[in-house]
Amino acid sequence: MDRSGGLIRLAGILVVIILFLPNVGAIIEEKSLGQLTEEADSIIIGTVESIESYWENGRIFTDVSISTSSNLKGANHRGITVKIPGGTVGTISAAVSDTPVFENNAKVIVFLDNSRFEADRRFRVAGWYQGKYTIVDGKIKETGVSVNDFVYSIQNNATSLLIMDEKVEILAGPVITSISPDSGPAKAAKLGSSEAASDSTRVVVTGENFGFFPGSLEFWRSLSNYKEADIESWNDTHIIARIPGRPSSYSKPDGSGNVRVVTSGGSISDGSSFYVTYSYGGGRWPGNSMTYQVNPNTLDTTGELDAIRAAANTWNGASSDFEFIYGGSTSKTDIGFDGENTILWVGYNTGSIATVWTYWNHLDPNTIIECDMLFNDIYYEWNTSGAPTPFQMDVQTIATHEFGHMLHLLDLYGTADSGKMMYGYGRPGMVKRTLHPDDIAGIVYIYGENPVVYRPYTFTTTDNAMKITVDGISRFSPYSVNWPDSEIHQMEVPQSQPTTLHTRYNFSHWSGKSTATSTDVSITTGMPSSGVYNANYDIQYYLIVNTYPSGLDDPEGEGWYNSGGIATATVDEVDGYRFDHWTGDATGTDLSTFLFMDSPKIATAVFELFEVEWNPWDDDCLISNVEISLAEYYWVTGIPINGHIISNPEISLLEYQWVTDDVCF
Repeated sequence: MDRSGGLIRLAGILVVIILFLPNVGAIIEEKSLGQLTEEADSIIIGTVESIESYWENGRIFTDVSISTSSNLKGANHRGITVKIPGGTVGTISAAVSDTPVFENNAKVIVFLDNSRFEADRRFRVAGWYQGKYTIVDGKIKETGVSVNDFVYSIQNNATSLLIMDEKVEILAGPVITSISPDSGPAKAAKLGSSEAASDSTRVVVTGENFGFFPGSLEFWRSLSNYKEADIESWNDTHIIARIPGRPSSYSKPDGSGNVRVVTSGGSISDGSSFYVTYSYGGGRWPGNSMTYQVNPNTLDTTGELDAIRAAANTWNGASSDFEFIYGGSTSKTDIGFDGENTILWVGYNTGSIATVWTYWNHLDPNTIIECDMLFNDIYYEWNTSGAPTPFQMDVQTIATHEFGHMLHLLDLYGTADSGKMMYGYGRPGMVKRTLHPDDIAGIVYIYGENPVVYRPYTFTTTDNAMKITVDGISRFSPYSVNWPDSEIHQMEVPQSQPTTLHTRYNFSHWSGKSTATSTDVSITTGMPSSGVYNANYDIQYYLIVNTYPSGLDDPEGEGWYNSGGIATATVDEVDGYRFDHWTGDATGTDLSTFLFMDSPKIATAVFELFEVEWNPWDDDCLISNVEISLAEYYWVTGIPINGHIISNPEISLLEYQWVTDDVCF
């Protein structure tokens, strides 16, 4: 399976289109009108007849039924049904960011992808929200061009979206000269809405030719999508308004500004620039924490659980009064509305890289009751090393972005937003694991500032479930904790830790935030010390060295050796015995042998007892080496051999013969 991809959107759904797989059902980059036209299987003009949400496999989806008045491309459809993730059933609502939004009785142009959910003849919208346009008073609401010009562009396969004729509209149209302030947060009043919150940034727009009847002040979201501000007052030269939820910063990818005035007559100003620090979706968790469970079930890599926990701890260290709490593992293989916040990889095409589903009770539209996070394990390859290839997704990067959505911070798509965690675009191979000050400002706004700054510390070892001691308390790796600044903590690991019989781990050194070679580390908490501490261990095997018969010698070389090392076993000659050979895991007939330590080993030195009959005065009166040795043995010990007692003269004669090779007499 080809999991390669191009530019990726990190949205409330993190989505992608792989250019050679046009039916994936999501996007990765801005699409021109020509691209949408080419990639769509059908394009229709129609009217929304009904909108109905329902439960399916524990999730909420919405069917939008559209009666067709014109077919601009593809098969002739009298009516179609589009299936959208999210919706409201009873008192429960669910949302997935950046899906197209439809309203009853609205007249729309929709680009359709014939890839269907199962076989139920429900369509997807090609390019997701890019593939839906609303018609108002004969014009395309999103672009301001006439429907006739828009349709002409479609039929002629235009390469870019049309805009209003600047020579006609801009000369007589509205002009923005200033926006004050020119930066600030965008806050939605409630979940699932773009309505401005009462404390969203209040701006004064100055210019001319705005008209005396209110039109709209619009803030760019992404591509050709704008959100309308809440107008407080309007005249020909001044507009006072609150910024809506969901806009992005300057500048749009094409370099133009992100704020425009649309008069009541439909004239559109040039873009002006406003910097959105963060975009808040209007919801928060009850209390100041959320507990999540993880199924680390991708086969692409190892360590995905640690990467997800590190991503959560990144937000935990953002000096806000909020904490993501790891609640243990789960065996679930899919998500649904079940009262648990589940994170897992799925083996089907979600149309996205990673998806966060958010649930709330629409009678309490500011309180989140559940979030689930899905990673697409079909089209994307995952990596946890911190150095993914250009074809791999970094788990911690993607998870950190998605945890931002679990806080209900929204995507930002302007080029001025590119340094933020909540920036809406990324690439395979990209690593972004730290928060921007604007990301931190967002979570602090939602949950308040914790006057004590807590930072994440993670302690790992060569293998999981190894013993560690933190401030005198026994723990098992990996262990994560958040400590306030300006404290001193003690971390220690054993010098060695057993695994199986005659096999152990032996401490080597620390890596990560410490490079110490001692088993104990003292940590003074703060920004420089926050991070991962890894205790590196070598695998060691034990070598047993003995003799046969046992106890004949004190052999050398027994002990622990690093895996892959060379061990030497050695014995000495033993009086009364003759060394013969090595056995067990050792071979050879020399007094020393060498063993490659790739497992526990035993080396046994085999000795044989001398069996020599005493007969020093044979026919030729010649003495062998063995005989002289036995004679010396008796002379030293006084113990006769085979009943023969040798006198001092005799041993002298024996030595004489051995040296001279001459007969005794």
